[in-house]
Amino acid sequence: REASPTRPRLARAAIPREARRRECEVVVVGTSGRTGLMRIALGNLAESILRTVPCSTLVVRLGERRPGALW
Repeated sequence: REASPTRPRLARAAIPREARRRECEVVVVGTSGRTGLMRIALGNLAESILRTVPCSTLVVRLGERRPGALW
């Protein structure tokens, strides 16, 4: 399966694996910039990827969320 924002568990494993397989020099990851309870409740995919990829990581804060949007 392909990793996507709707499947964070798959992305959490797939992105570091693909970064190793493709010998990436950098991985760019978007983040919503959530803090506090929202971060704890939803987890932090960007932080997990940052800690597990074998290369440099650029974390980019995404724009404003749409009302009612999950991501």
